[in-house]
Amino acid sequence: MQIKHRKIIRLLYVAAFVLSFFICSSGQTKKSKHPRWNWKKHQTETINYAKKYLVSNIEPNLPRQSFAVWFRETVGKEAKIDWEINDCGEQTGTSEDVGRDFSMCVKAFATLGSDVSVSVNIQFGTFKRGITPGAPAVRFVSISREDDFGIQPEKMADLSKRLGELLSK
Repeated sequence: MQIKHRKIIRLLYVAAFVLSFFICSSGQTKKSKHPRWNWKKHQTETINYAKKYLVSNIEPNLPRQSFAVWFRETVGKEAKIDWEINDCGEQTGTSEDVGRDFSMCVKAFATLGSDVSVSVNIQFGTFKRGITPGAPAVRFVSISREDDFGIQPEKMADLSKRLGELLSK
């Protein structure tokens, strides 16, 4: 009788070992619900979306052109344009930022000559949810010159006029 008990106990140990092996190995190969963040891909997709977005859908009095074409025409063919995504200036650097879903803006930044720059920051969604449906929100428009604090037009539609005023000085 004791031999039977020993065999049963030994069998239970082997079964437990095999079961724990399968549980551990399946836990390591299981795909995460949250795939690893691919910053470059996300940035490229968001910027391409913004570049193609019609500015007339952002501000009705603007022409029916993509953001990229409108911005290029506004700042001129000689301007150097850079594109980026950012948090729309929302991060505070405090512990309150932890876990927050920050707004996601696309920034078009143009350099005209050596002392004038133009910047438009438009919110297209959030970093956790991605691009959100509905009209994007203009968060910031600015024109700056190295020798002054710059101009901040209220609307994108005012950018061309205000830039012309600054360059004619």
